[in-house]
Amino acid sequence: MPTRGSDGKPLPPGIRRGCGPVHHFLGYHDKPPWDATGCYLLVNRVGAADRQPTAADAIVVGMVDTQERDEYLQFGPTRVWGWQQGTMLQWPGTPGGRQVIDNSVTDGRPTADVIDTRNRTLVTKPTDSTTLTATPPGGVVPQP
Repeated sequence: MPTRGSDGKPLPPGIRRGCGPVHHFLGYHDKPPWDATGCYLLVNRVGAADRQPTAADAIVVGMVDTQERDEYLQFGPTRVWGWQQGTMLQWPGTPGGRQVIDNSVTDGRPTADVIDTRNRTLVTKPTDSTTLTATPPGGVVPQP
């Protein structure tokens, strides 16, 4: 494990977030995991991290409240995910910054789940693709 950055300066120590006998990760490199306040960290939670996922493997999306003893707040499961991109779970930049969006599937069709993190309500939006980028306020841009 490297201890110095490319500039030669020491790297800050890592901080473990999440708990239990499960694995937590976010996924894609261009999806910031932190909300605007820096208190909530988006995570994907999965039981097995030592193999490729199968169609039967669900991942649970949620967030860690870093101000409340790293409490894990679960949003719900999805079967649309992979190790490289996760579920594309992200903060789409909605007013107030309390909505998140990720990939899902409903009746065999790709959808985007828009979740209000305050009251845990979910709105499902149909999409043409399962790899999405969110646009404010809560829109979806399918990627080819």
